[in-house]
Amino acid sequence: MTNGRKDQIIKLFFGLILVYLFIYTMFSIWLIIFPLQSLSESIFNLFSLTLELLSVLSVLMIYYHSIKSYSYDYDEYDIFSNGELIDDELIDDDQCESIALIIPIYKENDNLVINTLKHILDLDYPKDKLDIYLAHDGELNNNLIDYSNKHNINYINRKVRLNFKAGAINNIIKNISNPYFFVIDADHILREKSLKVAMSIAKKENDPILIQMRADFHNLETWLQKASCYLHSQFFGVYQKSRSYRKNALFAGTTALLNREKVLKYGGILTKTIAEDTDSSVYWIINGEKTVYIDWIASTGLVPWDPISQIRQIWRWNNGLTKSLRNNFKK
Repeated sequence: MTNGRKDQIIKLFFGLILVYLFIYTMFSIWLIIFPLQSLSESIFNLFSLTLELLSVLSVLMIYYHSIKSYSYDYDEYDIFSNGELIDDELIDDDQCESIALIIPIYKENDNLVINTLKHILDLDYPKDKLDIYLAHDGELNNNLIDYSNKHNINYINRKVRLNFKAGAINNIIKNISNPYFFVIDADHILREKSLKVAMSIAKKENDPILIQMRADFHNLETWLQKASCYLHSQFFGVYQKSRSYRKNALFAGTTALLNREKVLKYGGILTKTIAEDTDSSVYWIINGEKTVYIDWIASTGLVPWDPISQIRQIWRWNNGLTKSLRNNFKK
């Protein structure tokens, strides 16, 4: 079945549900008004109906964007125009700026990291304008050192994991001269034109502090993995997409291009919470910086594969976001 046909079925399915909700709403309002009830009862019933409808619409919206994510066509994308990519709208190689591509790693499997590096080495970006940094926290890894030396990759090691992922990134960006840096997680596979698309958008948007691109997942085999994907689909397909209109997208910690000089103006990636990505972008937005979201899948990674991993991830989000709220909005 073609993606066009899938889109038609998806739209028909959700269209029928919306028609049903409209009929259900009209019928419910009729029952609330007739027979006549007291004013307080009518207000309470209308309020309950509103909450019910909002809950249903929220679930539908998340489910819709999740399905759209599954049916995404990786050979067609519309960054600048409606339709397939127009290569003429991407910047030329001589317009590309130098980028430091940073892959923070900590206890990841060697084969997983090397697979990510192999795809990075095949990116469609000028080789003389791309510096690759493997930011490894922990004991020296001879296997990764050998691979890095063989492929001209900078292997940076920290035995003490000070300030976690944010510390690993800051350790690099404070000691390089590249005007931009791109962060990608060790389990994410970048698409071939990701960097050139990101740089083209940066030029078009007059160099904002952040260009956040969409990340998707390729290990959707169990019900738990699909449920985890729903959470990310909600974040990227709903929240980030809505924030993109106001140019205040949030840093997702991966698949993002950042302006190094502007980030360093705020002391680098913030280290006050364990949700360093969101905390940093909230702080940048408060200080008037523009952050841009591009709803184009630039990488695919791994979602948590067991309940414990999922619980740890959700705990990190909640703990970090709560501390960020206190740090940025305290009196």
